[in-house]
Amino acid sequence: MSIELTAVQRKILSFALFGAAGCFVAALVGELWLSATWRAPIVQKQPLAVCLLLDCSGSMSGPKLAEMKAAASSFVQRRQGSGDEIAIVGFGSQVHLAAPLSTQHAGLQTAINSLTDGGGTNMAAGLRAALAQLQTSERPGNVLLFTDGQPNSQPDALQAAGECRAQAVKIVAVATEGADTSYLGTVTDDPTLVIAVKVGNFEQAFQQAEKKIFGRQLAESTPTRAGFGYALVRMGIWTALLAAGLALALIIGQNHYLRRTLLDKRQAIIGGFSGLAAGLLAGAIGQLVFAGTTDASSAVVEIVRIFGWTVLGALVGVGLAMFVPNLKPLRGMAGGAVGGIAGAIGFFIVGLLLGDVVARLLGAAIVGFCIGAMIALIEAVFREAWLEIHYGPKEMRTVALGRTPIAIGSNAESCTVFASGAANVALRYTLQDGHISCEDVPAERTFDVEPGDRRTVGNLDVVVCAARPTLSAASRPEIARQTSPPSGSPGEQEVGAATPMQSDVSDAPFQLRIRGRRIPLALGSRLTASDVAGLETTEPDGAVAEVAAHPQNPDMLGLRNLSTRPWSATMANGKQKQVEPGKNVRLATGITIEFGVLKGRIE
Repeated sequence: MSIELTAVQRKILSFALFGAAGCFVAALVGELWLSATWRAPIVQKQPLAVCLLLDCSGSMSGPKLAEMKAAASSFVQRRQGSGDEIAIVGFGSQVHLAAPLSTQHAGLQTAINSLTDGGGTNMAAGLRAALAQLQTSERPGNVLLFTDGQPNSQPDALQAAGECRAQAVKIVAVATEGADTSYLGTVTDDPTLVIAVKVGNFEQAFQQAEKKIFGRQLAESTPTRAGFGYALVRMGIWTALLAAGLALALIIGQNHYLRRTLLDKRQAIIGGFSGLAAGLLAGAIGQLVFAGTTDASSAVVEIVRIFGWTVLGALVGVGLAMFVPNLKPLRGMAGGAVGGIAGAIGFFIVGLLLGDVVARLLGAAIVGFCIGAMIALIEAVFREAWLEIHYGPKEMRTVALGRTPIAIGSNAESCTVFASGAANVALRYTLQDGHISCEDVPAERTFDVEPGDRRTVGNLDVVVCAARPTLSAASRPEIARQTSPPSGSPGEQEVGAATPMQSDVSDAPFQLRIRGRRIPLALGSRLTASDVAGLETTEPDGAVAEVAAHPQNPDMLGLRNLSTRPWSATMANGKQKQVEPGKNVRLATGITIEFGVLKGRIE
């Protein structure tokens, strides 16, 4: 169990790291695209009315007041030529209308610099003065409130804020040291519209407030000169690059996991174009939804952002189902969607902490990591049966079984798993209707196999595993008649070949656990050298052991030594017994038997 868990973890980690690397590299290319197509801000389609409501109380005196004025002046400068109506109102003990609402911004910086008071914090009067200015305009109203302290009357300020919201005026608050951010969350009626800031970072805080007022796009926050159609194409190409990079990286990761050629021409073309198509569609959907959220709260905007990444992950997951053996499209979609949600949350967190470019690069890597990990996890959790590919005692891979055949052989182009020294296509495994079939291609025969079946193909061992026991071929006469079991002398059979005398695991009272597989032990079961390697026998059918009943007690079973060398058995109580050829060891849970080079345990 621990080996399988390690194999699953290795696959999940491999997909996650390749996904992260692919998205990061694609995001670097995407940054070049965004930089080449960026256009400076100009007139918005729907200009807004904004009142800068600035705290000029005594606690703001000195460098803090100067920094606030500089940040407010930069805000005004960035809105030059936008067509927005802007008013400047200061408040302390009194309210100061420094500049009424106007689209003429030439004198606004002078108005900002003229603000002074030094008294208390009459926030309620300031909010009502801002509302009075915004009511003179037919445009959507917004208040950018900057404060560092508590209002003179919290109930009065809350009432004034309610009057603003009743007139559909959005309030965005910038709170520096001394301000109660929890209270301001009530003032804005949305905690995400409160920006906490320290001295020295007022400029960045005003930029964040600007984003919350004027809205932003799926991946970047700077308004562009172009209209919606241009933004749709521009961001669609960005997400297309990201999705293509992710799809190709996960294909490479899958091939690396199975020791195949990292990327052939067919995979590059199909994976690249399917990724581009998925990214264009996801980006277009995201931007279309974003078009209706310019005036929505930040929480709604982030939900829409998560929706966009969810769509992208789901589409990439569907496309990847073409390259991951027996990954069902719906499961790929589910894994990609869940990964997209987790990645979007990570994207949002780094976006709060870092600038746009760094956030996009790290955010893209997080999205790729989560999508890759979730697709691999979904594939592992919901598979019904799989193959363990053992390259050695310490290296093992797993491949899910399903209707799509898993081919093993030395032809890297036509085989899912490459096996050096084997036939071009040695074996093909399929899972249909709960039954696992193995096709011996060179021998032209097909037969059913059970969980625990082990075979050597070239330089590797292949073990069949399943989440639940499958119906054996012996219990299905119609299959037994139509297929042929492997033949030949014991030395010529592949390791793990099923013997006709073995019973189904579910019917056997005991099992022999040896070399990572469980062999059912029921009355009459005979084990060959292919089951217990290293033993020789003189039996015509190559059997080296047989389950026999006690002569006086038929309910008591023993394992008879049919080989030419003695075994060493250790009982559950620690006592040891030598089992000479022709002798029996009574079967009981907990007994270990050394057959020579191999050791097994009775379960």
